[in-house]
Amino acid sequence: MVVLRKGDYVWVDCSDGVQIGAEVRLSDTGQLQLIDDEGKEHKIKKDNSLKPMHPTSVNGVDDMIRLGDLNEAGLLRNLLVRYKEGTIYTYTGSILVAVNPYQLLPIYTPEQVEQYTDRRLGDLPARLCHRRQLFLQHATKPQRPVLCVIGSCANTQSKLGFGESGAGKTESTKLMLQFLAAVSGQRSWIEQQILEATPILEAFGNAKTVRNDNSSRFGKYIDVHFNKNGAIEGARIEQYLLEKSRVCRQASHERNYHIFYCMLMGMSSDQKKILSLGSAAEYSYLTMCTTCEGRDDIKEYASFRSAMKILTFTENDTWEINKLLAAILHLGNVDFEETIRNNLEGCDVLTSTHFKMAAQLLEVAPNSLDVSLTQRSLMTNRESVSKPLTSAQAVDGRDAFVKAIYGKLFVWIVEKINSAIYKPPSDDPKHVRLSIEYAREDIIWDNIEFNDNQRTLDVLAVKPLNVLSLIDEESLFPKGTDATMLHKMNQVHGKGEIYLAPKNNHDTKFGIQHFAGVVYYDSKGFLEKNRDTLSTDVIQLMQTSTNKLLKQIFHTELSTTEVKSSSNHTIIPPKNSLRQTADSKKRMITLSSQFRQSLDSLMKTLTSCQPFFIRCIKPNDFKKPMLFDRELCIRQLRYSGMMETIRIRKAGYPIRHTFDEFLERYRVLLKSSVCDPKIESAQKCCQSICENVLTEEDWKMGKTKVFLKDFHDTILELARDKALNEKALIIQRVLRGYKLRKAFLRKRRAAVTIQKTWRGHKVRKLYRVVQLGFARLQAQVRSRQMAWDYKQKRRAAVLLQAQIRGYLARKAWKRKRAAVILLQAYTRGTLARIAVRKMKRDAVLSLQERQAAERAALERQKRLDEILRQQKEREAAEQLSNITDQEMVDDIFGFLPSMVGGQEGQAPVGFEDLEGKRAVLEEVDLDDTPMMAIPEEDYDDLDEYSFNKFASMNFQGAATPTYIRQRLRQPLLYHEDENDVLGSLTVWWMILRFMGDLPEPKPQVVSRSVPAFADHSLQKEVASRQDRRLSHMVGLDQRMRNTRNSPNRKLSTLPEEASRNRKSSTFTDILARNRKPVQDYGVPGRKLSAIPEQGQRNRKTSTFSDLMSRNRRTSTAPEGPQSTNRPGRKPSVISEEAEDGSEVSKQPTVQTISEEDEMNADGLTLDRPMNSLEKLHIIVGYAIVRRDLRDEIYCQICKQLQENSNRGSFFRGWILLSICLGIFPPTQSFFKYLQSFLRSGPAGYAPYCADRLRRTVANGATKSKKPIVISVTMMDGRTISMPVDSATTSKEVCQMLSQKVKLQDTFGFSLYIALYDKVWSLGSGREHVMDAISQCEQEVKRKGGQEQHSPWRLYFRKEIFAPWHDCSQDNVSTEIIYRQVIRGLKYGEYQCEKFGSDMSMENTRTVVKECINSKLLEAKSEEKWVQMVNTAHAQGPLINSRTKPDKVKAEVVDYARQKWPMFFSKFFEVAKLSGPPLPKSRFIFAINSTGITFLDEREKTLLVLSYPELTGVNTVRDRKCVCLLTLKGDFTLNAIMASDISDLVAMFLAGLIQRSQYAVTVQEVNRQDDRTFLSFKKAELIYIIKDDEYSVARGWLKGKNERTGDIGAVPVDAILILPTLMKPTNEVLSLISLSPDQRKTIIDNSVKGTMTERVALWTLKDFSVEYFRQPIRDVNRQVISKNVAPEKLWANSREPIRQPLLKRLVQCGAGLAAAVAVLNSLFKHAQRFIETRKREPLATDCLKRLQGARRMESRKLPPHQVEVEAIQHNSTQIFHKMYFPNDTQENFEVGSNTKVKDLVLTIADKLMLSTADDVEADLIFHFPQELPKYLRGYHVCSKQDMVALGALLFRVKVDNDKTQFTQIPRMLKELVPNDQLKVMSTDEWKKQILAEYNKQAGTSVEQAMIGFLKIVYKWPTFGCAFFDVKQTSEPNFPDIVRIAISKQGISIIHPKTKDTLAVHPYNKIASWCSGSTYFHMTVGSLGYKIDDLLTSYVNMYLVEKRGQRRTHYD
Repeated sequence: MVVLRKGDYVWVDCSDGVQIGAEVRLSDTGQLQLIDDEGKEHKIKKDNSLKPMHPTSVNGVDDMIRLGDLNEAGLLRNLLVRYKEGTIYTYTGSILVAVNPYQLLPIYTPEQVEQYTDRRLGDLPARLCHRRQLFLQHATKPQRPVLCVIGSCANTQSKLGFGESGAGKTESTKLMLQFLAAVSGQRSWIEQQILEATPILEAFGNAKTVRNDNSSRFGKYIDVHFNKNGAIEGARIEQYLLEKSRVCRQASHERNYHIFYCMLMGMSSDQKKILSLGSAAEYSYLTMCTTCEGRDDIKEYASFRSAMKILTFTENDTWEINKLLAAILHLGNVDFEETIRNNLEGCDVLTSTHFKMAAQLLEVAPNSLDVSLTQRSLMTNRESVSKPLTSAQAVDGRDAFVKAIYGKLFVWIVEKINSAIYKPPSDDPKHVRLSIEYAREDIIWDNIEFNDNQRTLDVLAVKPLNVLSLIDEESLFPKGTDATMLHKMNQVHGKGEIYLAPKNNHDTKFGIQHFAGVVYYDSKGFLEKNRDTLSTDVIQLMQTSTNKLLKQIFHTELSTTEVKSSSNHTIIPPKNSLRQTADSKKRMITLSSQFRQSLDSLMKTLTSCQPFFIRCIKPNDFKKPMLFDRELCIRQLRYSGMMETIRIRKAGYPIRHTFDEFLERYRVLLKSSVCDPKIESAQKCCQSICENVLTEEDWKMGKTKVFLKDFHDTILELARDKALNEKALIIQRVLRGYKLRKAFLRKRRAAVTIQKTWRGHKVRKLYRVVQLGFARLQAQVRSRQMAWDYKQKRRAAVLLQAQIRGYLARKAWKRKRAAVILLQAYTRGTLARIAVRKMKRDAVLSLQERQAAERAALERQKRLDEILRQQKEREAAEQLSNITDQEMVDDIFGFLPSMVGGQEGQAPVGFEDLEGKRAVLEEVDLDDTPMMAIPEEDYDDLDEYSFNKFASMNFQGAATPTYIRQRLRQPLLYHEDENDVLGSLTVWWMILRFMGDLPEPKPQVVSRSVPAFADHSLQKEVASRQDRRLSHMVGLDQRMRNTRNSPNRKLSTLPEEASRNRKSSTFTDILARNRKPVQDYGVPGRKLSAIPEQGQRNRKTSTFSDLMSRNRRTSTAPEGPQSTNRPGRKPSVISEEAEDGSEVSKQPTVQTISEEDEMNADGLTLDRPMNSLEKLHIIVGYAIVRRDLRDEIYCQICKQLQENSNRGSFFRGWILLSICLGIFPPTQSFFKYLQSFLRSGPAGYAPYCADRLRRTVANGATKSKKPIVISVTMMDGRTISMPVDSATTSKEVCQMLSQKVKLQDTFGFSLYIALYDKVWSLGSGREHVMDAISQCEQEVKRKGGQEQHSPWRLYFRKEIFAPWHDCSQDNVSTEIIYRQVIRGLKYGEYQCEKFGSDMSMENTRTVVKECINSKLLEAKSEEKWVQMVNTAHAQGPLINSRTKPDKVKAEVVDYARQKWPMFFSKFFEVAKLSGPPLPKSRFIFAINSTGITFLDEREKTLLVLSYPELTGVNTVRDRKCVCLLTLKGDFTLNAIMASDISDLVAMFLAGLIQRSQYAVTVQEVNRQDDRTFLSFKKAELIYIIKDDEYSVARGWLKGKNERTGDIGAVPVDAILILPTLMKPTNEVLSLISLSPDQRKTIIDNSVKGTMTERVALWTLKDFSVEYFRQPIRDVNRQVISKNVAPEKLWANSREPIRQPLLKRLVQCGAGLAAAVAVLNSLFKHAQRFIETRKREPLATDCLKRLQGARRMESRKLPPHQVEVEAIQHNSTQIFHKMYFPNDTQENFEVGSNTKVKDLVLTIADKLMLSTADDVEADLIFHFPQELPKYLRGYHVCSKQDMVALGALLFRVKVDNDKTQFTQIPRMLKELVPNDQLKVMSTDEWKKQILAEYNKQAGTSVEQAMIGFLKIVYKWPTFGCAFFDVKQTSEPNFPDIVRIAISKQGISIIHPKTKDTLAVHPYNKIASWCSGSTYFHMTVGSLGYKIDDLLTSYVNMYLVEKRGQRRTHYD
């Protein structure tokens, strides 16, 4: 009786007769039940007659010989288990069993081939590679030849027999050949030819059958020859018995041979037209089935043609083959018509094109072909007689002819292949040896008899008068029939057991008992098929053919000199060059004899080689993966002889265990007293077990194994179960007793505790009652006593209290003092003892013990923390149990605004004017949004894609698909990259924290000893952040384990470092619009950060950059120190190149950072508290940067959502999943599993998440499920709000805007985003809008701002014009572009002198304000501009013509398109791979409406190509490169957006060609005789006249010759339409007329002509001879480097110099005269050195500096960093910004030798300052400088002057705006000195200032400033510099005095009364001294300024002897 337990496996009887495996499981009721391998339930019977499954059959084994259950059920289950695991290969000894997986498995990769190379059998799991490697090892040994046999015959009646059709035999053969070619390692041509033979043989020999789509219909044997090194040196192919009948007829749903369908689908139309071929449905031989799923006939035909070329088939050979194949198809369509002539039945060929075409292709006369098909010639004794054939006979004759042609053609092709790949082997045959397991184990055994099928072979072909011989014999008789043949076989073999005779005389079927069973054959038509004859008329017909290939394939038949006439059929024996018989007689070759010869040849090959068998198993008939049909597989196992192998094994010892395995399983049966396993060996212990348990002795002990019978295994298992039951009872008995005793003791302790607690409770309760009563009684008594004694004892009590309190205080002090002393003593003693113990312990304990103690303490602390964490989690879970999903969202992202930012903060620079117009806010209706349509998907098949199934197949280790709360030790999915592994663990940590499954870590403690915000530490902090990579953003524990994974390079994200040593340009800024990250490609996802960074400091700016940013102010955003020049924009990543083509090194920029991007800039590590948004950024950041982690992240989230009972964690997880679904998609392998998982989500989230997933996959986080609303500003000031989501692209936004504003011409409009002073384009494609917004938020966060308040803006602008742009088509488009142009003019983006407006002054003033740049307005007054515009308008043509405003706007737009094409261009970064020479190999590719321009990084034009110069464009290299075909050469450019470039250029070219009216002739046409046609010469210009007179479809156009003026018809083939709308230049016409070689010659000559003639470079060689020291003779160097050239001191060298170069420095004795001579000579040589290198970028500037150095005094300090950076950028220009007192600024060029005086003169010249009557100087310098002195109260002025000055200052502030009168009280501090405000009341000041203001009516602002200076100039303190200082030397002066320094001297003024205390002229000052804090007296920190002013005034006083300067104010 077998004892069953849960988890056991047993064998259960099945209906098919073969037992099936089943597992014992527990049912819901707790009872045992059986679940078999097919999932069916079985009940356990009472008798329990179940056989336990051997352990080897539970999980399967690699070699089925090692199976314990060696029977049909064991083999079948082993194959089933391994097949479900994806393991399709299994050994059975030396036989490899292969189960067809019907899918591609990753086990045939080069890595697998390399892994299985040179490995022995058993080292690795079973693979076909291992079988091929074993085959190759035997093939290279000097033994017998080896052979690997794969059954490939599909006929079940006569198969070779190693697999049914569709079992995978053909694929296994191809894989075998590929492996042999791969492991040889030679990669020779012969290997390629052998591999390419397979497509040809499959095309001609394979066809689609019911069971197999690529069934081989012939037998194939490939003999591969190796040399001694293991390399393939040749091969030979032999074919067996091609199924020729398939050419004429096929079964239902089967196809003819592949070659026919491939030829019809893959052949060009011209070739098919020549052969008169159509589709497959038109031919009767191909109509059974014309399609085959899974096969691409066009692709297969291309592979077939390629293989033909490799195997030396010429084009003529291929064409001749196609002709014969076409002839076969045409013959199949030939029909016959019944006729009666001379009372004889006959037939005629029906007239058709097929018959004629067949005769033409066979190259025979049609009449001869007609006769040969409808008549048969018979040879009598004396003459030849023709007999007409019936239509049925004619059809049979036609089919026989067709089959003969195809069969001979197939044999010829095989011979042709052999002639190419066959090379006689050079080495001797190889051999292998066999070994037998019983012999290895020294087991004595007897031979086992088995059924070897020999009797069947004897009846069929071995014995005399066998079946095949009788068929051949009957075929020789002319009167032999099928009935006579069957009668003879019944007589000879009817009494045997093998041959089964028919049951009656009318039955034509007989049977043969084969190994696999009885097979019945129908004898009808046997003889006719066996003869395989061909009519003599057909042979004679072929003799008349002129087709060489047809004669060649029938060479043997045609060479027969005598035609036998003994019967009406002549049997021609076909020749087989591979298998020729040695018979001397001329015998006919029948089909049976061919079969026998093929079989004999194959058997000889098998017996002469060492075979390796591969048995292919077909798992099901439906060709579906993972479907295992038990009945089909067991039938194949039986037919293949596997069951016979089992019987043989059973006769031996099928159960085999190694000693260790046997002892491990049956250790419980071993008696330790008899044999102790600790002492004795495993063999003796196994023998002891067998002797004690097994009574019969029919078992054997080998050297390494125990050999048992089947019943032995049953006995051992029963004994083992019994012993285990006995031991289990003992264990149960002991454990139950222990458990009951423990429970009794626990209950007794609980009872005692309860008794103790209850008794105490009763006593305490009684005590409290008594206590309450006594308290009440005491209260009554005491109250009466105290009331009576109160008055008498009050005084005594007070006195007593005073005494007692004093006493108590003294006593308490003494007690405390004693306690403190005692505490100090004990504390000091304790500390001393602790220190002593620590010293002793440290001296005794080892390092390991201390570490163990520390770890124990740490572990205790961790346990305490875990207990606290669990308690907090329980409390949090209770609070979250009642929270809804929306409340959860609000709780997680409550700090975020309900709308996306972008409307807050200061507007971007240059767009401030649009902020004032934001009041108009238009909305786009959500129902009208043209979101991208997403097709609905079919969910019917999602039930098969459960998440549990995916987890079981892909999760690593013991990972489960359910919710856990622990940290993972390894990722769920397998990752090869170590950084992906670390990233997976970090993401898991973040997910646990986001969902609340892990608490937040404690805040990091910052040390107070070091300032937290020190500058140096902050710099280190930033540097350390920049060193971190995304892959190192792991937790604290992960960083401790991965300290070695530090990055190898630093990537800076600071604005200064991001673009240092780089020039900025407009084109690089605009170029950044179209830049995409280098990844991605594939599934749409989010791109990396591309925020434009600040430019480097003090860099040179370009002209175009200045145009774009001339009037922009410095951003007020919170950021670091600003650069002194304009803020830079997004730099280009194009690397600069030197003149020799090498790249100049650059600092990495933000755009070059991919996964190294810094994502977590708020802290050094992730081990810190974070909000939900930070965690979300980290999780999503990993998914965006590392695409391989996307499935890992989704699997982690789904795992935490499955079986999650925590409500808060569950809803947080679904929120996280919905956010991720809107940002990045999963891979294709996980897509359906994720869809299936989403269906099981909550009711509110499941459809929402599924929709987000579909949109993300179609296009590429929201706070709620509603769309996000953003605002986009148009160039006309309108602001439109629209709904978007996380997957919305810029294309969708542009579509919504176009629909809203009714924009029709949408081409070229793009979406722009702006932040601070940066603007970049998002285009109108697949750029995600929310990506750009997220980048802006990250930029704001990086600068210290808040993400939700980032001041980004979205704008809708025109980016590029089409060459054929027409403003009249869309007025809305024209209006928007017009507003954009006007804004560009206003803010310096565009510069122009063309304006237009109405005549009214108000409109003119408005236009001036809108269009004129602010700098131009500052240079000239607004009134002057208004006057200039009015004058130009009056002189223009718009007044008289009364042009409409729309037309004027259209003219402005057209003017902008023609004037600034570079500002309306698309820019791309490219790298030239090939093409004409250019100065740079990396440059910017600009596309606009005029053409294509190549620009370098400095915006220098490298090449300009107009569209007529382009001849074509296409993409190459998987659309990664674009090939530009031009008249100046072909360029191959590598670009990230190659496809976008190609599409845009192709669209422009196609549109221009369609609209073009110009063409150039490419050939000469002379039709003078007919005036209808136009005559022209080559390379003439033709004007195309577009009308309906001629049709382009018919190849004609109407044109006009420019030279002659004639008009006529022009053939399209004779002209080339130019892609242009304007007349092409003569240069383009001349280039088109030339040939490509001539054009190349002209271009090369032009390039050479531009190069200057090279002059010999001058060196310092001559100078060194006279002035340099002699070279040092290094003896060691000469010994080491023989024949080395002497040292050249004047040339470049890597060796360091050991002495100075000049002689005078070495000798140290030369005088000053010698030094001067050296310098003069060096100057001459240096000048020559520079002059001979004029091509260098800085040569001219260096020569100027050299000449200037001799004229000027040398500098005293080294160059500034700005100078060095300018030189590094090949520039000597340095611009410095000067700030003036009137708050204006200007850039001035400063050279290396520029002095202060020179700079002052330059400023004066540029500002046009004069020495007298200079109004500009007053406005710029004097007024701004004197106004603050006046307002501070430094001057003494009267009340009348203050009123007048107040009125002038008020006019300066408000001009003529009288509405500002009410603001005078608020502006009073800006109009009156501060110390005089209280002289009058505020109203009085207002009244008098307004009165004075009205008197000054008509005064301008400039005149008011001059009037202010005229009044102030009269005061004696005008022009003074004032200083408030503290004095200590003069007692009569106040402590604080005011010093005024002027031209007259020094004045000391009282600061309050403003009285002059003393005046000291300069001539009275003899000397002075000063320091940092004093000047004749102790002053503030301005002493040195007083010193400087005095020094300057004294110098001026001494120089100017004429006295004071005359002024112009009088």
